[in-house]
Amino acid sequence: MQAYNRITGFILILFLLAPSSAMATSPAEPSDIFSPDHTRGVSSTDNTITVNWKASTDADKDLNGYATLWDNFPDTVLWSKNRGPTATSDTSDSLGDGSWYFHIRAIDDGGNYSKTVHYGPFIIDTQPDIFSVNPGVGNRDSATGVVITGTDFMSGATVMIGDIEIENVTFVSSTELRATIPEGTEPGTYDIKVTNPNSRMTIKNSGFQVAVYRIQDMDINEDDAVDLTDMILGLKVLAGLNPAGIQSADEVNSDGRIEVTEVICILRVLSELK
Repeated sequence: MQAYNRITGFILILFLLAPSSAMATSPAEPSDIFSPDHTRGVSSTDNTITVNWKASTDADKDLNGYATLWDNFPDTVLWSKNRGPTATSDTSDSLGDGSWYFHIRAIDDGGNYSKTVHYGPFIIDTQPDIFSVNPGVGNRDSATGVVITGTDFMSGATVMIGDIEIENVTFVSSTELRATIPEGTEPGTYDIKVTNPNSRMTIKNSGFQVAVYRIQDMDINEDDAVDLTDMILGLKVLAGLNPAGIQSADEVNSDGRIEVTEVICILRVLSELK
């Protein structure tokens, strides 16, 4: 009995001597987390992410700050650097491609942590892809403006036709670039290469052809003139019709077919005549 009383008394002394923080409550976890520049689950080429949150409350009024972490796992329980009690925002470093999660928990002066809150995924994808180059053919003797469509293009992306870097490239959006194939590019079939500023790149094999246009190759009905009749015949062929009046086996890019290329070339000739 005396031994029991001594143990009980010892436990009571330890309890009374323990710091008040041992009995303190943990702060509430941060809430209302959102990103002003990214959408969860939606791919983005912007590889830095900002998140904001509503400040935590602490019944003991001794909120010390927030521990935060960015990683590739959805449920990390973190022990990380303290961002201070006034922080309500965090911006990641430059992140690599992949799915990223933001983790945060509040901490008070007594070292008590809230539950960890997880927010994500944020998908970073800076690998570009080319869907099309339009038009796909140009004339050696004149510059040709092209629209390059695809995904994950970044501002500052460069475009090359074969081994030639195109100087005047316009970034329209993450799905569209505009460039001008320079006059004097030698006839042939070229790969089109797009490289993002972070060195991620993609190639559209045989994406553009440079030809030498001859007027006779656009004279579909062989009446010794390139005119509206040739345009209409070309459009009818594109529509799947088999119009009368097509006399010529010649066409612009020597692939044996009348296609969009021929119609575009006729349109260019007609516009130059006006």
